Amino acid sequence: MKGRSSKAKDVQSCGVHSFSTEDTHNVRYALLAWFAQNARKLPWRAKNKLEENDNIRGYAILVSEIMLQQTQVTTVIDYYKKWMTKWPTTLHLSRASLDEVNQVWSGLGYYSRARRLWETAKLIENDLNGVMPRSSEELLKLPGVGRYTACAVASIAYGESVGIVDGNVLRVMSRMRAIGAEIDASAVTEWIWGLANNLVDPEQPGDFNQSVMELGATVCTPKNPSCDKCPVKDKCLAKQSVPDIEESCELCWKGIPERSLGALDFPKKAKKNASREEITLVLALSKLSDGGRVFAVQQRPQTGLLANMWELLSLPATKDSKEDEQEQRLTEFLQEKKILYTDFQRRGSVNHIFSHINMKYIVFSATFVKGDESLTFVSADDFLQKGISTAMRKVMALVKSSREKRKGDAIMKDPKQKSISSYFQPVKK
Repeated sequence: MKGRSSKAKDVQSCGVHSFSTEDTHNVRYALLAWFAQNARKLPWRAKNKLEENDNIRGYAILVSEIMLQQTQVTTVIDYYKKWMTKWPTTLHLSRASLDEVNQVWSGLGYYSRARRLWETAKLIENDLNGVMPRSSEELLKLPGVGRYTACAVASIAYGESVGIVDGNVLRVMSRMRAIGAEIDASAVTEWIWGLANNLVDPEQPGDFNQSVMELGATVCTPKNPSCDKCPVKDKCLAKQSVPDIEESCELCWKGIPERSLGALDFPKKAKKNASREEITLVLALSKLSDGGRVFAVQQRPQTGLLANMWELLSLPATKDSKEDEQEQRLTEFLQEKKILYTDFQRRGSVNHIFSHINMKYIVFSATFVKGDESLTFVSADDFLQKGISTAMRKVMALVKSSREKRKGDAIMKDPKQKSISSYFQPVKK
């Protein structure tokens, strides 16, 4: 997998945007020495150093890399510990149900990652005799494993000399080599993959790759980089005026705005498409049972947003729908299901931002009388223990708080409840 793709080879470069042999040697030495002294103590790093079983070591790094996609390290740590305690090997994970997996993953977001990890464990146990793939090329064949993850696991767990490129590496490389072209362009990304593959230390590829990511996460940060603390600041071109040696160079900074000669000029990103606005109608349909109040729940489809996750009864709505139209949509749904109900009312709304969707959940409630026998009812506590999204936790919190408020209001307004003043007669003068 190592080497520069044809897309990167086609890029016209002035020569400034690569590392010389001397720079390569110096950067390797400086970053490895810095990482040895400054690496954060993280559970997957400890596991990688101490675990002697190759299969378990690779699996442990795969779990951490999948969890760390689009998620902060501080959030991942507890989830990782819980996951590895419950399923320490691919064999243990392969025997779990998808519901169990979603339950442990609940709150971590991007839920398709959990399903793919589970599918990977099954594939390794059923098709590969429990043997974890060792090379980046073979790791790429696993469900949901992309180029970055394959190279990260191969280099960190198995010592394959391949570079890696994630958001941190893109930022570090673009600053060090003053790459002013839009970083999201496929040819530019391929160029940086070439830099990463040429720069990686062949003797310690795992530690070196982690050192570049660590630098991006703790020093060469997006908004407030600590350039004075950077171990490779003397090799960084971000603060230098780099002339466009050739007008045809596709990697030099061009156009407006002018460079400010600082790290914050890089990386140069294309404007993101605005997130789309969506509305989901949620119905907290409940009834009393022997154990208390229970709610009707459903499982989402196997593909798409929040695949396989549990939720309260939910329906999509148009973003410009009015309140009476939303109520009609839900009452029609109840009629279709031949559900008799009482006490239908609007409870409020909850906003939740997904990576590409700004979702507004408009929440209604009703009391179930009789009807659809196929409905699944669970208590609020049991629902919260299922594999549910953070958004649905917010919805349930709204439902519970509105019920408690309503209960409190009912007590306050109970006409049979006498006030303390009613027991006293006014004094006659």
